[in-house]
Amino acid sequence: MDFKLWEHVKIKKNGVIGEIIDISHNVYGKVYIVESDTKGEREDSDYPGEWPLYDCTEDDIERIEIALSVNTIKYIIARVIDNANDEDPKDRSEFTMGRRLAYYEILDTIKNELIAHEQDLGEFGLDFNLEERFL
Repeated sequence: MDFKLWEHVKIKKNGVIGEIIDISHNVYGKVYIVESDTKGEREDSDYPGEWPLYDCTEDDIERIEIALSVNTIKYIIARVIDNANDEDPKDRSEFTMGRRLAYYEILDTIKNELIAHEQDLGEFGLDFNLEERFL
């Protein structure tokens, strides 16, 4: 089985789910570097850190289907919030107000879906009043 870069996999020995961030070759064959989808130090990682990394062979991992990890969704939301916060609050031009409205609509849609799915808004960085901040 041949794995591809950015593919989500599960490490068989420890159950860690992550994505392949690098593929290299050594004298023993292909080596897949897998970054955990879960933030936090782990003692079993080959490269400890905030996002643990693992050296894996093809036999060490199995393919899984995952649309987006929760951490990826949180990262995307944080990026949208950061981009929206970059707007100058004193600029009331039509163009800037249109951009603010677009950011507001995107974040409002995401926030409503999280509420409908009974998710903790604070965990996703959306536990604030969108109207006050962006409109």
